[in-house]
Amino acid sequence: MKRLILVLVSSLIISMTVTAQVNLDGATEAYTNGDYQTAIEIYELAIAAGQASGELYFNLGNAYFEADLQSYALVNYLRADYYAPRDTAINQRIARIRSEHNLSSNNNANAFLQLATVTNNFFSLRELSIIGLALWFAFGIAVAIGNFRGVWRINAIASVGTISTIFALVAVILFSRMWVQYQMPSAVVVEDGVPVYSGSDDTYLTLYSISNAREVRVINRNDNFVQILLEDGRRGWVNEVVLIYPLQGL
Repeated sequence: MKRLILVLVSSLIISMTVTAQVNLDGATEAYTNGDYQTAIEIYELAIAAGQASGELYFNLGNAYFEADLQSYALVNYLRADYYAPRDTAINQRIARIRSEHNLSSNNNANAFLQLATVTNNFFSLRELSIIGLALWFAFGIAVAIGNFRGVWRINAIASVGTISTIFALVAVILFSRMWVQYQMPSAVVVEDGVPVYSGSDDTYLTLYSISNAREVRVINRNDNFVQILLEDGRRGWVNEVVLIYPLQGL
């Protein structure tokens, strides 16, 4: 009986894997044939089924881009970048959309935001956490060895200072990245001509408008409205329904 159950479970897993592969093959075929909407639907289903990866988000971004939905393309490129921050193809796609909309990812209004932006293309949060943990263990080992006498003790003491400096730098970068991600989350505007108000509802004065694929930072919220910070330092309030948070839930 146990063997039968094991066989059935194995068959189900194999069947699910094959089905997922067929789905992805179908998405590739649809994309190649110019049926971008079908490709988008299949990729979205695969992600909803728990198969999220940098490659899958990148392919989904490409399908949205070819379907002339640049805001959704940017959202998925940013998600791909979260998984593979040093991938040249992903960074080129992000840079292309930003250049077409005359955007810059830099913002001088906040030191933490500046540091997080600079380091984002080099390390993911997970990688920084692993590096920090490894340095912490290395520090502990160096201190333990420093309690012994001899040449090892001298080398260990010298290593403690170096490890401490590197660990402090990684800790500052990690803190800045986490602080920015949770306190100033990135969002992408997915509608055109979005009015930006001086206050937290649409009865306030309209300051200016922003277009789709615009990247903003959310710095405050009040019911359905959020206060945004643009890369040029301007602020204002928009209805949150026009925004998508690329890294939310990742």
